[in-house]
Amino acid sequence: MADYQLPHNDDCEETVLGTMLFESKSCIDGVSELTEDDFYINNVNHRAVYRAIKQLSLQNNPVDIHTVFDYLQKSHLSDAIGGIDYLISLTDKVIGFSSFGYYVSLLKDYTLMRNLISTLEEIKDDASKSKVEDFSKFVAEAEAKVTRITAERRVTGFESGKNIAAELGREIEEMSSGNGNSFSGIPTGYKALDNTLNGLQKGALIVLAARPSVGKTALGINIAYHAAQKTNRPVAIFSIEMSNDEIMKRLFANRGTVQMDRINKGILSKDDRLRLKEAQEEIKKVPLYIDDTGGISLEELVSRSKKLKNDLGDLALIVVDYIGKVSVKLKTDNKVLEIDRVTGSLKQLAKDLDVPVLALAQVNRYVENRDSAIPELSNLKDSGSIEQDADQVMFIYNPKMASTATKQKYNKDKNKDDRDDEDDIPNATNVKVPDNPDNGELVKVMVKKNRNGKLGDVLLLFFKAYQRFDTPSAEAIAEFNKYTKD
Repeated sequence: MADYQLPHNDDCEETVLGTMLFESKSCIDGVSELTEDDFYINNVNHRAVYRAIKQLSLQNNPVDIHTVFDYLQKSHLSDAIGGIDYLISLTDKVIGFSSFGYYVSLLKDYTLMRNLISTLEEIKDDASKSKVEDFSKFVAEAEAKVTRITAERRVTGFESGKNIAAELGREIEEMSSGNGNSFSGIPTGYKALDNTLNGLQKGALIVLAARPSVGKTALGINIAYHAAQKTNRPVAIFSIEMSNDEIMKRLFANRGTVQMDRINKGILSKDDRLRLKEAQEEIKKVPLYIDDTGGISLEELVSRSKKLKNDLGDLALIVVDYIGKVSVKLKTDNKVLEIDRVTGSLKQLAKDLDVPVLALAQVNRYVENRDSAIPELSNLKDSGSIEQDADQVMFIYNPKMASTATKQKYNKDKNKDDRDDEDDIPNATNVKVPDNPDNGELVKVMVKKNRNGKLGDVLLLFFKAYQRFDTPSAEAIAEFNKYTKD
């Protein structure tokens, strides 16, 4: 540590102590909000007086000049601090009780500055005294240390019901102007889903889960794009498995309605190229930010999210694809414990940044043992904490992928001679869709947990060739419901 005095304010410390000696309410507030470390380490007199005040208060004894002096005498410290005359001089600093909160807050800020400087000195020493082998890890840990210090400045105590009620009243007033069609959260781009979820709420962890190849990454990207486009606010995507180029190819196919296969093979017509050019211009206007670091650590993900918000301002949404691929610093033999830490940290990140976090997750194979193959909360892979930490959990369910299990059950329940045709079996394969990539499949987004809202199913039309989800027509929904059963 450099040989200089860290930031502090002697007059402020004396004013706080004098006010605590003078007025009981200020004494209670000061003991509640301050610690000994809020008084500069070189000011041993100030620290001794604060310790005496705190001990007397905690023992429900009166606090004033005489009781504090008596306590210091018994501790053999009264002479060292200057006797009762010193305590009287502290009360001379009192200029009014109404400003006590300001001086307490000022002391806390000086403490934060000292802690921040000390932390930066430690980081400097670590960098100079030892060779940094993993630069990304070193930077992530340094950012985490600084963030922990600066986060302490946030007011974490009670907030008056009056202020909370006023803020909620304003939100309700804003929503009421929408004639019942509004919602308070970030839009997903799908009206029925927004109405069920009430949008994606600030501070919420939302989990989107499905079996492989059902479309969870595609839906995550679709929601991220719509959120950024409709709010014109930054959206962060952590794509742990796919590269930036792969994500962008999906967006080009999505917005240009050009088949992914044609883009990958370079087999593009003049019309395809024109539509992709238009898609490029549209995408350029949308504030999307993509991080494709493979196996990104939890600490890096958190620190990069905080840095992005600090650099760009208010984020609309963070998307993590997916939970199972986020690495944790302290590896264990228990994957469940690692996932628990990831989901807990993502929930805390959502609260700290006041932004919704949409995290993608896998559904385990046990769902295939169920006749309908409809996923439930118990099918979330590798964790019981995903359900616990998440504010909302939704699954993508494609009935066509359950057709094999449904047919097997049907064959057990009905004799072969009684069946006219396998196409009469009541499942999603009965929806007559030509084998054409331009045709979409109707899938269900099943909201199975909604901490502050309703549960239910939402039908979306998935065009796999374009990695695109759209809202189906009423006729398509009626046809789907006619030929399918849960």
